Amino acid sequence: FQVTFGSRLLGGDYEYSRYLLQVESAFSLLGHLRLQGAVGAVQGSAPFFERFYGADWSYFAIGPAVGRALELNFSTDSRYDAFLAMAGVEYAIPLWGSGGFFKRGYLALGARAVQTTGALGGARTPFSRSPLSADIALRFDTPVGVFNLSAGYILDNFL
Repeated sequence: FQVTFGSRLLGGDYEYSRYLLQVESAFSLLGHLRLQGAVGAVQGSAPFFERFYGADWSYFAIGPAVGRALELNFSTDSRYDAFLAMAGVEYAIPLWGSGGFFKRGYLALGARAVQTTGALGGARTPFSRSPLSADIALRFDTPVGVFNLSAGYILDNFL
């Protein structure tokens, strides 16, 4: 659970609060099953970078929204919303485990549903023509972090 406050009383330029609850649970079922969920809300006059950009929470978006690369947004859709709901499931199949640089490899299959709105009780913001997205990825565990070759990310750049 994450809470962020901004206030002129604290020396800031914005008056807002941001709430984000993320939940993940993993199970071992002939591989690795991971359930994901997130809900978030922003109150007040938060800057755009504290609001929710739907494409950041999807594997890919169909339409003008594209995910960020290196925290830069090259999308023609600059809509950032006040409310977020995301649910996802991912299944990772182990491919190998070794002692080298690529310690483990997985084939990951995932699906997510994302909804963002600009106002409480408002209609879904059409950041994408579909609230559903899926992914097939090859993941590598290394001593410096996880590397991900994602079909969803590649597809995102062409849709």
